[in-house]
Amino acid sequence: MTDTKLRRLENYDVFDYKVVKEDRPPLLKEVDGKTIEVPQGQKIMMKGILQKADTLNQNGRIYPKAVLDREVRNYQKFIIENRAVGELDHPDSSVVNLKNVSHVIREAYMENGGAVVGTIEVLDKTPSGAILKGLVESGIKLGISSRRQLREALPASQAVATI
Repeated sequence: MTDTKLRRLENYDVFDYKVVKEDRPPLLKEVDGKTIEVPQGQKIMMKGILQKADTLNQNGRIYPKAVLDREVRNYQKFIIENRAVGELDHPDSSVVNLKNVSHVIREAYMENGGAVVGTIEVLDKTPSGAILKGLVESGIKLGISSRRQLREALPASQAVATI
């Protein structure tokens, strides 16, 4: 059972990421019977720690390493199917609202120390993604939060929630 009471955020862990700009492949267009390449510019990729196992997070939760490892493995299907999208803000619902999508997770894996590392692509062609791009390019420090519905109940003595 999770505690749904609101808590004041006492500290804030910044999403410590590295920005990599990659060229997008050119768009091929047919003009007067000829195929031409239209440059698409660069995409912004952010790589960093998405979550830490066995560590109290900003939402007052602790994610056990075994649970986090399982969920990262399960999440690979969404990454492969290009459905691992996220929103700019921290919505109340666990359902992703597509009109608010700002990024897509391209990679996520567990490191030996229990950190979940991931690569996120900013979707700068969506309204929220354009805002995210502007924030990143302006050097704004960002946080990151994961959310999923509980798949199973853990013993209350563990005082944790799963993603």
